[in-house]
Amino acid sequence: MIERPCTPDEVAAAEAALGFAFPPSYRRFCLTYGPGLIGGHFAVATPMPDSDHPLAITVTNPRADQRFRHDMAWHAEEGFVFGVDVYEGVDPAILGRARFFGMSYNGERLFWDVRPGSDEYGIYVLGYDGSTVRPGGATLDTLIRDSQTDRIKAIFGPGYAPLPRTFARFTPRPE
Repeated sequence: MIERPCTPDEVAAAEAALGFAFPPSYRRFCLTYGPGLIGGHFAVATPMPDSDHPLAITVTNPRADQRFRHDMAWHAEEGFVFGVDVYEGVDPAILGRARFFGMSYNGERLFWDVRPGSDEYGIYVLGYDGSTVRPGGATLDTLIRDSQTDRIKAIFGPGYAPLPRTFARFTPRPE
């Protein structure tokens, strides 16, 4: 498992494999910190050589993305209407452009709205049960900063208190 920031080559390889450039704020995060837990609440996945690690799946391997889309298709085939409440200003077609890059301890998923021609992609939060999409911020820097204020209630929900200003890098478990 990676215990360091990403290298520029790892970031470039992941971008090439996924077919889109990462936003500058995310690229800076990868090169400065690497994978880890922000405020004790949400994890940001980063490119890493250990593609079997849960935080590598959403970035260097499309399995999480495919799993989410498969689950939505299965629900549709079973006649279940996958109703997603989108908050004001959020495009209802957003899940079709979603690229996941993180997750909270409570199961909320962080994703970008990947639109061609944009340097930064809007960040959104898919509720733990898949029923809500909330705007998370214009950049990863904004998401992190706002999660440390009362703005967190608009991002993750009204039951949240501001997160502490902490970052914990993931370290391997002893064998």
